[in-house]
Amino acid sequence: MKNKSIVYVKLPKVGIGNLLLIWARAKVFAEINSFQIITSTWWGIRWGAILRKEKKKRLYYGYFKESSLLQKAQVFFYKLLKDKILEPQIENNAKPFNSLFIFNEVIVNPDLFKYLRGHREFIQKEIYNLLNPSVLSRLDSYPIPSISVHIRRGDFKYGNPLTPLSFFIDSIKFIREKREKDLPVTVFTDASKDEISEIFTLSNIYLADKKPDILDILLMSKSEVVVLSQSSTFSYWGAFLSNAVIIKPINDWQNNIRDEEDNLKYFEGKISFEQNIGIRALSSYLVKHKSN
Repeated sequence: MKNKSIVYVKLPKVGIGNLLLIWARAKVFAEINSFQIITSTWWGIRWGAILRKEKKKRLYYGYFKESSLLQKAQVFFYKLLKDKILEPQIENNAKPFNSLFIFNEVIVNPDLFKYLRGHREFIQKEIYNLLNPSVLSRLDSYPIPSISVHIRRGDFKYGNPLTPLSFFIDSIKFIREKREKDLPVTVFTDASKDEISEIFTLSNIYLADKKPDILDILLMSKSEVVVLSQSSTFSYWGAFLSNAVIIKPINDWQNNIRDEEDNLKYFEGKISFEQNIGIRALSSYLVKHKSN
């Protein structure tokens, strides 16, 4: 008997990093169990971003392929007639028949990528498949950054920890010193240029062009080095999808974004220039891979 269960991703009005975390958990679960996956609408108005007059409004309109009206109608009837199972454990291969599995929680584990690391290549491929062709076609029109720096401000100015601008400046200087090159740096940010003007006193620094946020994440993931903002899921996705050197602030709450095998090959670590933490390992990696 064919299992007709459905995985439904009910996307809340949150930022793209958290949306991708919800979708990725559901996508892996659906793949493991050979279930159909249907999502609610990706785009929508984030009133908080508008009321705070943030640079990025986070509408996400047209980024991704949407589930059809017929598929959404199917979910509606499943809600009425079938068993509903909220946030199933994706590492289990349990297959109740004719059920509706619902994913909608922003964070279900303090280790955000715990159940995703073993599926990194699959998730990366499926993100590209999910993109609308008109968005995907724009990706190749942008140069691949050498060093990507993600400076999160926006809503983080209202309660979340702000990563000091000095961390990014020190990281850039350190990387260039060890590589013995004035490597170009692309700054991805939701701040105005005036807010982070100090970083532009360095040479060879470029502000990323305005484009769909998902393309910023994918361009970051193609970089040689990515410098993250503390606690930003936007930063984390740029890191998770990459084979780059990943530099995190010392107080970041994620110990590992990628799995340990990847991090041994490409380096991911928490760094404090003031406390001299993680500097030796980062220096050794950058010097050893100077010719790459």
